[in-house]
Amino acid sequence: MLKTLREGGIEVTALHSHMLTEQPRLFFMHFWANDDAEKLARSLKAALNKVKH
Repeated sequence: MLKTLREGGIEVTALHSHMLTEQPRLFFMHFWANDDAEKLARSLKAALNKVKH
């Protein structure tokens, strides 16, 4: 997912966990982009499609 975001012009600024013992593990990703809204939406959708459900 991170690679797909970067390829789409979206910079990942942080990846971290707020909790110590939660199951399943939960990570938070912060990202930033400044570009054409439709291009960024396509990039975000492509990245989200790579996440396991």
